[in-house]
Amino acid sequence: MSQDEPRLRSTAIDTWDTKVNAARTTSDFEFTSREEAALQRAGRLELVRRSRAGAVAYVLVSIVLALMTPFGTRYPVESCLIVGFNIVIGVVRMTLAIIYEGLDAPRRRRVYPLLVLASMGTGAIWGLLTGFTLWTFGLTYTTLLLVVCTAGIMAGAMTTLCIRSSLQLIYVVQMMGPAVIAGFTLPGSEGVAMSFIFLLYMLFLALQGLHLNRAYWLSTRRSLEVEIARLEAEEASQAKSEFLANMSHEIRTPMNGILGITEMALACDVSKSQHRHLSLVRPSAESLMGVIDGILDFSKIEAGMLELDPA
Repeated sequence: MSQDEPRLRSTAIDTWDTKVNAARTTSDFEFTSREEAALQRAGRLELVRRSRAGAVAYVLVSIVLALMTPFGTRYPVESCLIVGFNIVIGVVRMTLAIIYEGLDAPRRRRVYPLLVLASMGTGAIWGLLTGFTLWTFGLTYTTLLLVVCTAGIMAGAMTTLCIRSSLQLIYVVQMMGPAVIAGFTLPGSEGVAMSFIFLLYMLFLALQGLHLNRAYWLSTRRSLEVEIARLEAEEASQAKSEFLANMSHEIRTPMNGILGITEMALACDVSKSQHRHLSLVRPSAESLMGVIDGILDFSKIEAGMLELDPA
């Protein structure tokens, strides 16, 4: 480790602390319309990638509900329909999510609404199921198991839907809204207390969803800022290298003339003082030529055009 490295690291940490403490929640970079469109496309692609896990979660939880709780015994036909619906929708969602990345832009625009509709539709059916179970079974093992699974699915969905805050809010309301209504219809204070807990949980998820949405888009925008800055820096470096190479060649030409004329003058019959002066000019010109060659080699190294002679 060099002597300057600890100082540089300390400076980097201080700079990083300053940026973190500033808690910048917006991007100061101004994007063009084309760059904004690219950000939106990237957001849709990321949402599709994240939605794959949800397709599996609904299927597994519905199977557990049908086979390991009294719901399947009391409502066998409805249980089979729920499991079958989740399997079909899950297969459709997974298939569309897998082929989405290989589609061109026009087809993606047609497939994306179908994926969103399938996800929101699954959430709506599941929310109605939760409310119906709470209204039918009351505060029993079956209801509590379904509520716990629903709360877990909702928490996981927040990281998936954080890319679109509007989808987050719709999802939270349709998943837990029916349970809130069903809780108020139950006799006694337990149902009302459960509904208020559901409302608080919905509010918590909505606020966390908005925070995740801001964090995602801020991170994505900063990533694009860094990429744009990197490309601009590479372009500027390339322009500098080309300028140095061109200037070096332009300077080498007159310097070769100076060296040549100096050699010719030294070969002529000149006085001692003139010979002494010309002898001083030659090493100075050769030294300057060495500097020019070094600049030219440096520009070639930066441009990746330096060729080494194996001899």
